Amino acid sequence: MQDQSAVCVHDSNNQRPHPSSPTQKSERSLPARAVALFIKPSHFFTTFEDLAQPLPLLVATLCLGVASMVDRIEQHILRAEMGQGVSGWSELSPWLLHSWTTLWIVLLLLGVLNVPLFWYLGGWWYRLRLKWSAATALDSLRPRLLFVYSSLVYALPVVLVMIGETLLFPNYRLARDAEGSWTLIFVALSFWSVVVSYCGATKTFALARRKALIWFLLLPWTLSAVELGLWMWLFEAFNAAMTETV
Repeated sequence: MQDQSAVCVHDSNNQRPHPSSPTQKSERSLPARAVALFIKPSHFFTTFEDLAQPLPLLVATLCLGVASMVDRIEQHILRAEMGQGVSGWSELSPWLLHSWTTLWIVLLLLGVLNVPLFWYLGGWWYRLRLKWSAATALDSLRPRLLFVYSSLVYALPVVLVMIGETLLFPNYRLARDAEGSWTLIFVALSFWSVVVSYCGATKTFALARRKALIWFLLLPWTLSAVELGLWMWLFEAFNAAMTETV
């Protein structure tokens, strides 16, 4: 039975295509769809024909790749600050953290290499969770689209902030030191992207409610919370150790 939560509003015939009206076409414009993705995910996932177009799909997947590389760099920075930097990071970090050109080249090149990983592996894992949630009539495309665009809720703000910081700061090191509350916003968006994923899954497929709650809401939230708690604990332990040595 399909979930009828307050956030994910569904209609009784959401599995049937509706004829496009001028109003519906205007609602599917790129800015309107982007806003709907963040605040009205059930509306965003109403149709898939425009979401499957090559250009927006490639841009969305590339954003995922770039955002994942930003996260990877942040992890390396935190590990280095805690005295656990990987081999070679001390030689590489000055090139990345003090030159926007070098950093963006690395982000884009490795982001492109990550596109197949997100598209195939991420889509496969999303499809598997749909199957475990009792979805029927599963195809290979829609689970991948759901995965990419729901993940974009976190990835797109990361990329936009990086672009803004490139225009405002001479390098990433200074931009990172001035980020302030952005980290909290990104944490909140990572949890919200799970809700968007749940809305997209229940909007697109008829799922068993309890199974969908487990595989698309509770377990992803739990894993994210555990990962966040682990990093916070390590960082606090490092700060405490540094305070004792001073």
